[in-house]
Amino acid sequence: MIPAELLPELLRSLPLIADGGVGEYLQCKHQDTDRPPEGLNVARPELVQAAHADFLNAGAVLLRTNTRHANRMSLEPFGLEERTEAINNSGAALARAAAGDRGVMMGAIGRISPGGSAENSRAARERAYGEQIVYLSDTNVHFFLLEHFSLLEEARLVLRVARRNSDAPVLAQLRFDPLGFTEDGISCAEAAKILAGEGAEALGVSCSPAPQALLPLVETLLGQGLPVGVMAGIHAPGAEAPYPDAPAFGPTEFAEALAPIAKLGVSILGGCCGVGPRHIQALSILIKQ
Repeated sequence: MIPAELLPELLRSLPLIADGGVGEYLQCKHQDTDRPPEGLNVARPELVQAAHADFLNAGAVLLRTNTRHANRMSLEPFGLEERTEAINNSGAALARAAAGDRGVMMGAIGRISPGGSAENSRAARERAYGEQIVYLSDTNVHFFLLEHFSLLEEARLVLRVARRNSDAPVLAQLRFDPLGFTEDGISCAEAAKILAGEGAEALGVSCSPAPQALLPLVETLLGQGLPVGVMAGIHAPGAEAPYPDAPAFGPTEFAEALAPIAKLGVSILGGCCGVGPRHIQALSILIKQ
């Protein structure tokens, strides 16, 4: 799933360090509540590129595009639906510009926001996901990152759409509850088997549960024989908790909580909601020791 020309150098330092919650980092840093963080790709691109650079300089090798909710349905409530293509194209260009020859670009796709279009049918969602996937695929993202999916069925939908519309590999990540189930009641073991069967090139955990509950889930995902990524979320001061038991970890606590997971043999380790450059820096330093 990592581009062939980058493999020799990157594979010397597994797990590869990913960035943190780019959108949340932008919101907390700039307090812009008039638009979604994805809107900054076209309104204030210099802020987005600076955020990517912050994570890269902190030790991240994998940078996600600031496009989690850059689909037409999620952008519509903000009057940005007609700028869907521009927001995705700019999101990819900004991540690529920051990464240069030092990083890998992940095309981030998230679940369509509940506050999206009133026409929230499966067919409408499928069209919206497909449109975004085509836009990001045309920018030559290295691979797609499905993040923040708490429903297995929604992740399966996006994975199928991606398989029809792009040749880019897919890292399919899910959110789980502390007992290891998705929001639609599917166990981690069953979800991993289904996503692998649907053609995901890698599996992972996105945001939840809390780091202390991750070990058995990661072991289960590794059982599929595919690369596994873990991007844990925490509760950032002053922000809404991304899930009920999200811990308010500082950088050192975050890194120490993920260190045992690195020893399991995961391919990618990084952050999600609440995780900023200082957390990634602490993680990068600890993993390299």
